[in-house]
Amino acid sequence: MANIRERVIKTQFNLIGMKSQDLLMQTPEGEFVRLHEVEAPLTVLYFWEPDCGHCKKVTPKLKTEILDKYQDKGLKVFAVCTQDQKELWENAIHDYDIYDFINCYDPEFQTNFRIFYDVYSTPTMYLLDKDKKIIAKRLDIDNLKLFLDNKLKKN
Repeated sequence: MANIRERVIKTQFNLIGMKSQDLLMQTPEGEFVRLHEVEAPLTVLYFWEPDCGHCKKVTPKLKTEILDKYQDKGLKVFAVCTQDQKELWENAIHDYDIYDFINCYDPEFQTNFRIFYDVYSTPTMYLLDKDKKIIAKRLDIDNLKLFLDNKLKKN
């Protein structure tokens, strides 16, 4: 029962079909962006860490295989760095050349993103529709590509 209760707590905010929880995050320049203010037919919500081994493989692919391919269809990437090490994060943005992502973080950990999006490991990806409803979650790059190809064929 304890495990079931824990899973309910971790998934209650991020079920498929639910409106995503809004996040107010800080950019590298110190400005603030809000997830729900991103105007896009599809938004990839990407939680990552600059020094995560899996993220080091996924982040470049997210840029070249997803954003570069689908950006002309209006896709945007809202990339949340889950750490508070700004210099490491800024260096990673530069190294991966991901300036066309909406790069942000929560240095004071005020947004509860880990709870709202069940971020217990990185990378973690969600796909949101134009109304910021969750239409897919916990995707890898290959499944995200398949999902986007199918979704965009129908539209």
